[in-house]
Amino acid sequence: MAGPQDITFLEERIKEAKRQYDMFFLGIQKVEPYKLREEIRQMILKMHADHLPTYPLKFKFKALVDRFNMYQQYWDRMLRKIEEGDAKRYHQKHEEMESPSRRERVVLLERKEDGSFKEESLWKVYSCYMEIKNLLNEPPENISFEKLSRSVEKKAFDLINRSRCSSVEVKIVEEEKSVKIKLIPRP
Repeated sequence: MAGPQDITFLEERIKEAKRQYDMFFLGIQKVEPYKLREEIRQMILKMHADHLPTYPLKFKFKALVDRFNMYQQYWDRMLRKIEEGDAKRYHQKHEEMESPSRRERVVLLERKEDGSFKEESLWKVYSCYMEIKNLLNEPPENISFEKLSRSVEKKAFDLINRSRCSSVEVKIVEEEKSVKIKLIPRP
């Protein structure tokens, strides 16, 4: 019978798979983490066969399965794009983002017609952030694309409202052996 510790372990494995796939799509990790994905599938099948003792555990398990299925759809879509050659931006060597310093990257946040930022721009920020962390041999904290992009978007909107600028430039730099993200208003 599956218990709370099994559900917690499954949740940790799903988070790890998400982190590894993000690194794979950014080109930091060279091999797709399909073994971990298959291990999670097997854990889910085993837990489906086992009886979960309480409704809260059943609810949490169902939520984790739904999250994993959503991630799988996203991963499959990205893998298809890579195979078709449409996802170059995730594996490129960031030549367009290079600046004179080896450990500094600059990305202009592009906006959509509705005012939100384009996902491609946010992926560039995340990619540069992870790249500099990798150059500094820092362990990639459990920071996901969603978490970083939410933070950058919030700060960018605050900056736009305060400074009345039309666009924002994001500078990802090495400072004192750590990675810092700075937002600069642009007219």
